[in-house]
Amino acid sequence: MKVYKHFSHTTPFSLAENEQELAEIMRLKYPKACSNLETGAEFFARMVEDVRKFEAWKVIGFDSFEEFCAKELGKTLVEVEDIVEGVRILGGDPTEAEAKKASRSARAAEMVKAGTHGVREAAREVGISHPAVIKAVTRNKVTSKKVTKAKPPQPTIKLSDPARTATNIHAKMGAEYCEKLIEALKEQVKHDPLT
Repeated sequence: MKVYKHFSHTTPFSLAENEQELAEIMRLKYPKACSNLETGAEFFARMVEDVRKFEAWKVIGFDSFEEFCAKELGKTLVEVEDIVEGVRILGGDPTEAEAKKASRSARAAEMVKAGTHGVREAAREVGISHPAVIKAVTRNKVTSKKVTKAKPPQPTIKLSDPARTATNIHAKMGAEYCEKLIEALKEQVKHDPLT
C-alpha cells in the first residue's frame, strides 16, 4: 500500500523528508506568499526566511537565494530583505509598502544616529520622505525630561475605632509587623510624648 502525502502552502518546510517534498512545498508556498503582498506581507516574510534557512531555492534549480528572489519572486534581494525587516519591525501583518517603508525608515534613522548622514541625505539614499526619517529617529529617542518616581502612599491611621484599626493592620500585615509597629510607637512616645 502506497501512502500519499498531501501538502499545501501552509505545510512547514520542516515536514519535508527529501528534496522532492521540499521542492513541492516550495512550489506551493511562494505563489501564495507573493499573491497576498498588497494586503499583508507576514506570510511572505516567514516563507522567505524559511526558504533561506532550508536552502529550498537550491532544490528548484537556482544557484543562489538572490537569483531565486529575482527570477521567481520578481524582487531584488534588497526589496525582499526590506519586506522581512519591515514585518519584523512592525509586527502583525503589514502590507508590502508598509513593511518596506518601516525598514527603510529604520535604516535611514540609523544613518542619522550614527552621524554619517543628515536627515535629508539619509532619506534620499534609502528612498523615503524626510518626515518619515524624522519620525523614525524620534520614535526611540528618550526624552530629556527628568523622570521622577511618585511617592508611595503614606498610610494614615485614624483611631476613631482603635480596636478595628489594630485588627485590620494585623490581618493585612501580620503579627510580626504589628509587634514591630508597637515597639516603634513606644519609642516614639518616649522621645516625643506629645505626639
